[in-house]
Amino acid sequence: MDNGKVNIYIGGESTNRNKLFFDRIVKYNFDKKTVIIAPENKLYYYENKILNLKKGINTNIELLSFSRMPYILFKKTKNRNNIYIDEIIKEMYLSKIIEEEKKKTNLIIFNNDKLVKEIGNIFSNIFENGIQRDQIESYIDKEENNILSLKMKDILTIYDKYIEKKLDKLDKEEIYNKILEDIDNNNYFDNADIYIVGFNTFKEIQLKIIDKIIKKSYKNNNTININIVIDNIISNNEIFNATKKTLSNIINICSNMNVDIIKGEQVEGRFLAGERE
Repeated sequence: MDNGKVNIYIGGESTNRNKLFFDRIVKYNFDKKTVIIAPENKLYYYENKILNLKKGINTNIELLSFSRMPYILFKKTKNRNNIYIDEIIKEMYLSKIIEEEKKKTNLIIFNNDKLVKEIGNIFSNIFENGIQRDQIESYIDKEENNILSLKMKDILTIYDKYIEKKLDKLDKEEIYNKILEDIDNNNYFDNADIYIVGFNTFKEIQLKIIDKIIKKSYKNNNTININIVIDNIISNNEIFNATKKTLSNIINICSNMNVDIIKGEQVEGRFLAGERE
């Protein structure tokens, strides 16, 4: 029988939700590994907050964001040699490709490097959703709108050159898919308390990664209390559609698990230490 445990903390900025969250980290992580998954722009805040609360002792706590996951999780896997392409390098590649293909008159619509960001966003969607080249070709064949067809042909031309130029390097969207593939065979999250904090929403691929982490950790750590903390679910007592959907997704992931939903209590007139982010 599984002995895993999932705690979901919810509450707005004027509740003691954050205090409950920080108190748990300080109280329960002394003797075992603790992994805190948070947005990249909030990692520094959480690290300093925890160091202050623990008086400078940060034993067994590791902070992780989705953008840092590849460097940590790929260390001992088949993907360890893949080099991450950041947005700046990606735009440089695309700008160079557009310039070269424009000279060859191979582009009709996307023939201006001012459209680099737009093309970059299109490629992000292609990689994030796992769209293959033959699917793009099929779309072109079926498309009756001439302008859209020309756009897709340009995209396919740029796509082919981009894949050729980047070789075995991975875009961040492709990296997420590689993480998803590797989690089952990766022991990074084994024997660790997991805290997921600071997110209002997840991209679809991020939610799939979270799903795997939660289920694998819960199943494999039968004698360990696993804490899955979702922060910022409710803001100022209003449940917005995006955060409501996030909470619903997490609860669905944790169905048939031992789950506690802990609601922060309203704090009148002031914020407790650790309340604001």
